[in-house]
Amino acid sequence: MNTTDRRDFLRLTGLAGAGLAANVLPGRAAAAVEATGPNLTTPGKKVFVDQGRPVAVFGSGSKAMRREGGDLVVPPDAHWGNPLFADASLEDRDFHISARLTLETVGGTGASFLIGGHYHYPCTRAEGNRTFRVVLDDETEVYSPFELETPLSIVYGRTEQRAPWGRAKKIVAGRTADFLAAGRPFDLEAVRQGDDFSFRINGREVFRVRLADFIHGSADDSWPVSFGFFPERGTIRLHEFSAQGSFCRAGSEHRDVWSIGHDGYGLYRVPGLCTTPTGTLLAFCEARRFDFARGLDWTSRTGDEVHCVMKRSTDRGRTWSEQQLLIARGSGYEARDPSPLVDHETGEVFLITKGPYVLQAANDGASWSPPRSLRGLLTKELLSLTAGPCRGIQLRHGAHKGRLIFSAYGSRPGGKSGTAAIYSDDHGRTWKLGGTTPPGSLEPQIIELEDGRVVINARNGLGIPGRLISVSEDGGAGFAPHIPDKRLPSHTCQASLLRYDRPGASRSAPGKPMLFCGPGEGRRNLTVMLSRDDGRTWPVSRMIYSGRSAYSAMTILPNGDVGILYERDGYRRLSFTSFPIEWLAG
Repeated sequence: MNTTDRRDFLRLTGLAGAGLAANVLPGRAAAAVEATGPNLTTPGKKVFVDQGRPVAVFGSGSKAMRREGGDLVVPPDAHWGNPLFADASLEDRDFHISARLTLETVGGTGASFLIGGHYHYPCTRAEGNRTFRVVLDDETEVYSPFELETPLSIVYGRTEQRAPWGRAKKIVAGRTADFLAAGRPFDLEAVRQGDDFSFRINGREVFRVRLADFIHGSADDSWPVSFGFFPERGTIRLHEFSAQGSFCRAGSEHRDVWSIGHDGYGLYRVPGLCTTPTGTLLAFCEARRFDFARGLDWTSRTGDEVHCVMKRSTDRGRTWSEQQLLIARGSGYEARDPSPLVDHETGEVFLITKGPYVLQAANDGASWSPPRSLRGLLTKELLSLTAGPCRGIQLRHGAHKGRLIFSAYGSRPGGKSGTAAIYSDDHGRTWKLGGTTPPGSLEPQIIELEDGRVVINARNGLGIPGRLISVSEDGGAGFAPHIPDKRLPSHTCQASLLRYDRPGASRSAPGKPMLFCGPGEGRRNLTVMLSRDDGRTWPVSRMIYSGRSAYSAMTILPNGDVGILYERDGYRRLSFTSFPIEWLAG
């Protein structure tokens, strides 16, 4: 993003010359503190483990960890290693992280301190596995039959893009025995000052590096993201764990619906969200069954296994049900990119996933039909179809009023992606392939304009600024070629669109605003923008979360508030937040 584009983005998002404090909802600060832990919305010092109490930590070890006296005991795990993260993210400024801990055993356990990075894909993916890891008890020597006599060492390094930890940049900082011993508590400090990062044990500096030597590229421009500990094959006892610095903040109260390592899955991504006619919220996502393998790489035990799961809320997102499995890969289904759609005439809810496959529920989402294949829609020019991800719509105006329509994207000959529409005129009994767009767009969102035209707003895969906009004059049966719209951020990330229909109002009434939600540069600063003229201008915006954030989905709650389910903190959690439209529209 050049200087001019950055100024335009700051102006559009309302961040130019404004502090984050203005984005906190009036009257909701106390609820935010209660929901997210003590002092989590206040810059300064935050405590994560206090005399063995897990005040504000999360991760795969949340169920396995236990409190013994004044210690928080985090045991190892055969597949995950039980990473435990602070429940807060640091801004890209000076900080001081401190902890008092004990390694119960020393001998190549791989016990580590983690900071920055995001562990959401195997390292063969373009996103890479950008991690800064300090291995306190280096495991490499004990795995080599030729180096068993080599003293264990403290190593540090950052994984390179597309490279697993074993081939990453690693530097030996010193012998483990010179700094710590099994069963003996020690103090750990990680300090950033300007471009210097130093690591200390018991007040003694182990190493000091320039961040620029390790952190580079647009994907890392908001480093560090989060921080925590990784027992891997040993057990860590945490006595104290805190940090001082500038922390990312939410513009409103947020609650975690899913987080890494819970309910039997390594990672949850790609949210979908809708409200049924009775006011029940249905939240969907991909549940990815990964291992936190040796070397801190995302790998899978049984291939790239992705399931589709759902949770329900009957109190506007304050509490959520137990997780419900909708699609388990293994029967030929692809459970990626779940996108819901509500038929307001029949009350049925549809869910479409990659394949495409469609499911439906007639009982408020309590039970679902088996996935039904729509692969008959594929053509020689459209080799696959993936919905959204986000949501489908039901048309409100014109000759095709009542039509159910999903936006989708798929691969074309040559490997390029293009967007399309899938629609039904008989309440989901049959589905047809609508209009398609030229290659270059993906992860589209669909919305109906006040004049009845249908617009696809897609992530840009052409390498040029702006989101790609395609317009249909015939209810999605055909689309004009896409054109770039540089007024919106998130051109390289999924974003969500929503027509604001206040509950109880006529769905066909004119003058309803359009909402856009997406992150800014570097996949951070999740922002909601409002247009009163069908997207020609976006004069109003508010920041939802100032840290790392990515995919999102929006819906209207029964009381008229706007609900958002979004990815945050390096894909470590899917969180829900809501706000009254007056907060956004003034």
